[in-house]
Amino acid sequence: MRKNKKRLAFYVDYERFRSKEAPPILFFIEYLRNIGFSVDFFISEDDLFKSLKKAEKTGNDNVYDIKKLQSSDNKNYFQKYDVCLLSLMSADSLRNILQTAIKIKNIDPFIVNILGGTGVYGYIKKLINAEGIDIVIEGDAEKTLPAILDSIKTYEQSDKQSKSQINSGVSKKPGVFESEVFGTGIFESGIFKKFPENTKSNIKKDEAYFCTERHMELLFKNRGSFSSPVLQIPDEIFFERTVPVPASAVNSLNYGSCNSKYIAADIEDSVCSDDGTSFRFKCNVPVSDAAVKLNDGTIRYFERINRGSNVFMKFYNPYKDLISEAEFENLAMPHPTEEEINEQYTSYPWDIYDYYKFESIGIYAQRGCSWGKCSYCSIVNYNYRKLNVAFILQVLNEAKNHNVFGVSFDDDLFVQNKKWINYLLDSIILHNLDKRFSFTAMVKVEHVHDIALLNKLKKANFSKIQIGVESFLPEKVSFFRKTKAGKEAIYIKKAKEIIAYSASIGLIPSSFIILTTPEKKFGLFDIINEIGEIIDMLINVYGKYKVMPIFGYNNFITAYPNAPLLKEHTYSNFIVAVSGYISKKNIETDINDADTISEGSINIKNIGNITNDDAADNTAGKQAAAVKNLCGKNEINLLNLKTIKIPYMYKFYNFRVTHFIDALFKNYSEKNADTDISCRINDDADSSHTASGGVLSDSNSNISDNIINNNQNKKDNNNKKPDKLKKKPEEYIRQEQESEENIMFLHTEKILNSLDNTFDMYGTPLFVLYEILDELESNIKENIYSEDLIKKIFKEYFNYNNNDNDNDNGLSNYMLNFKKLIAANKIEPDKALNIFKYFFKGVDYIKDSQEKQRDRGKEIIKILNGRLDYIKKQYVLSNQ
Repeated sequence: MRKNKKRLAFYVDYERFRSKEAPPILFFIEYLRNIGFSVDFFISEDDLFKSLKKAEKTGNDNVYDIKKLQSSDNKNYFQKYDVCLLSLMSADSLRNILQTAIKIKNIDPFIVNILGGTGVYGYIKKLINAEGIDIVIEGDAEKTLPAILDSIKTYEQSDKQSKSQINSGVSKKPGVFESEVFGTGIFESGIFKKFPENTKSNIKKDEAYFCTERHMELLFKNRGSFSSPVLQIPDEIFFERTVPVPASAVNSLNYGSCNSKYIAADIEDSVCSDDGTSFRFKCNVPVSDAAVKLNDGTIRYFERINRGSNVFMKFYNPYKDLISEAEFENLAMPHPTEEEINEQYTSYPWDIYDYYKFESIGIYAQRGCSWGKCSYCSIVNYNYRKLNVAFILQVLNEAKNHNVFGVSFDDDLFVQNKKWINYLLDSIILHNLDKRFSFTAMVKVEHVHDIALLNKLKKANFSKIQIGVESFLPEKVSFFRKTKAGKEAIYIKKAKEIIAYSASIGLIPSSFIILTTPEKKFGLFDIINEIGEIIDMLINVYGKYKVMPIFGYNNFITAYPNAPLLKEHTYSNFIVAVSGYISKKNIETDINDADTISEGSINIKNIGNITNDDAADNTAGKQAAAVKNLCGKNEINLLNLKTIKIPYMYKFYNFRVTHFIDALFKNYSEKNADTDISCRINDDADSSHTASGGVLSDSNSNISDNIINNNQNKKDNNNKKPDKLKKKPEEYIRQEQESEENIMFLHTEKILNSLDNTFDMYGTPLFVLYEILDELESNIKENIYSEDLIKKIFKEYFNYNNNDNDNDNGLSNYMLNFKKLIAANKIEPDKALNIFKYFFKGVDYIKDSQEKQRDRGKEIIKILNGRLDYIKKQYVLSNQ
């Protein structure tokens, strides 16, 4: 048991999924409990806040009576938890989790917020700067997190009473925090740093708009920033790892030539490995893939040690006679080994399962991926590791008493070790667990072509397998690197065979399809062919076996950080504000931007509402007012914004596909998409995601006046009627969801309708003009058309002048910006088309060609809609 047992709140934004399955992260939570931490788990932000707060609400949303907290003699008022673990499942939820972190700090500034999870991967150095975040950990944290928690020194709970005072009778010190959010209580500057009084906004209005009003309001409402409660951390943090070593190496050790302090004492009793030739010893491994923010603002990065570096040699030298440098470098990986996983995972937190009334459990039985080559993925096979089958059976046997009926193996790839898989399936059958539970797993096409294995999966009562097909078109299979080069046709043939065979034995096959690619040559007819393949399979497979395959759709694939797709293709980004920082600027040289400098202390005025024309009209007045306000001072403090750009979707270079995505978003959204989304989609993902009603955009409104220090807005908000209370997690979980089959039919219909709507645009001046612009851009390098002539047309006939350099990239920007003007209705397509007709031949040919494509496409879609309607009716009739 740990000397200083820390109390942890573990939060995952899981409520929004309304899932009946307990997430696999519960195994990690139980592990933390078993090694001495007190951990409570939350899937609801509201429940987390209720548990964190220890005072009555003041009436404002998520704002509590800190004055009462500070004046209380009861130390328990100050904190229930020492640490809040925030798990980010995907980077597209980053904005939400950062908002949660700030709200937590508003309740208890002394709590340590640790951000981790798969969504953190690749962003450590930026996320550690986020407001409300104190520690960031990347990857598997079984070894890293406990080592960090044991190493950091924070404000102790017993000291917190002395860290706050009642305002009455206490003179205010310079830099002391005094804010409405914390009542009139005073916190010393060590835990909160107030912005200087003469701070002016230097935040760009477009930047603030894309970071969204809600997020910006939370970020700056306190007029300052929270300091980390972490006071100290060692320069080096390490954890202990048990390492196998050949017996010959142990017998030949010359303890005089190495540090016997570490080796002789750490050699364990003779414990033979499977081959009977090796022993084990303990060594210290440095923590890596983590960052810690200290109270004084210092950030400590714990990075992977490189072989040959001073730090590496310091840790390696005590063991150099036991293992090689290469072996130790492998041991220095932060993720747990297979042996460690099986030592750590010995039980399951059934109290959490029962509290949330889950009906199934998720299990990560294996880690790593033996394929590791998909172009959108960065998961690779780093030391493939698996759980002991005995432990899985233990959990399943316990599950019988906890209303569990379903089990999902959420491994990135289930079939990797055939011997282990067969042993697991045989054990499930032997212990009659197939009679109680229904299982699911994710598999890859080539790894399940073994008919015997499919039969055994069915015998073990696997009801559904998720097959990572992604596409039935050879070009897309190649683009996403789903199989070896040249094997695409075989891959597709196997995929169809697996789907058919699985259905024939009553094993529901399920697959996700990636609808688009960023390649310019990829078009609408590729999407039509894909949907046609799917509808054919639905009709043929269901007609033969009365089992409906399930297909889901990814409109565009989001790549993981460091994935090949990100490096090979340009991605659009959504912007997340992480924090504000102060810089000092000279008045005369720096008050020159009407869009960013505003009157008054720390205000952001009219962000998102001021047009460029308005800004130009008011520039002189704003500059004069700002200078007058700061008369006699040489410097001002400017509030700047730190942001992160998260790659969200690849840029579409085929305007037809871009308009299809636009139409699809409109189909899914209650509101119409912005008129210029078809071009803006290639600049930022927020525009498209707002249109689609996605989770990335917090607000569709403009950023309001005076985001910071807007007292009037706060008063108005206090007078508003309270929002309806959110449903409890168990109520969400209990909601009946639409069947997967009906969701599939609905999505397929929307895709076909969106294709049909896009074909309606073929032959119109807008589409003809876009194709001409694409042709001009693609042929410019071949000198078919004169670049100077094209630029002359832009300048003289459209009064358009691009400031970019006169090179190919500059011309590309000409084209892109010109398309934006057309999409925004600032250039009429029909008039523009008449101008291009005067200079270039073949415009009528393009129009006629598009009209023929339109008629052909709409006819095929009509047929596909009929076939989809047929299979849908057959399914409904069979299930009545």
